[in-house]
Order: sequence, then structure tokens, then C-alpha cells
Amino acid sequence: MKIHGGDDYQENGISDILGCYHGRFVAIEAKQPGGKASPLQLLFLKDVKKAGGFAAIVENMTELVEFMDNVDRKIKRR
Repeated sequence: MKIHGGDDYQENGISDILGCYHGRFVAIEAKQPGGKASPLQLLFLKDVKKAGGFAAIVENMTELVEFMDNVDRKIKRR
């Protein structure tokens, strides 16, 4: 699910991409190269991890693939 933030209908800080992957909650914050996550975005990602989900900030497809490969590895170990 792609989240379109910045309007009156979306809470600030929620990641750009939210999903369920093999039964696990995943939150991905997509940034342009060199872009920085806001404090609210960082807090959201921290909360997702604390709750047992997977969260990341990615700047490109390579980072996205690496993150998802890491999620796959962690799921298989559980």
C-alpha cells in the first residue's frame, strides 16, 4: 500500500509504503538520495520494529532488495 502523506487525511510520520509480507508487517520510508527522515518518521519506524515488524529507509531499488532479502532471512530463522 502506497501512502500519500502531506494532506489533511494522513497522519504525519507514517511510512510511504506499508504492507504485509508473509504475515509480517513491513514499513518502508522511501527517500531521494541524501534525503533525511523526519523525527516523526524515525519514531514510526522505531515503533514498527518494537512491535515485531520490519522497517527501513531506502534510497534506491538496490537498498529495497537488500532490505527484503534481509526480511526473508529473518523470517526463515523464526
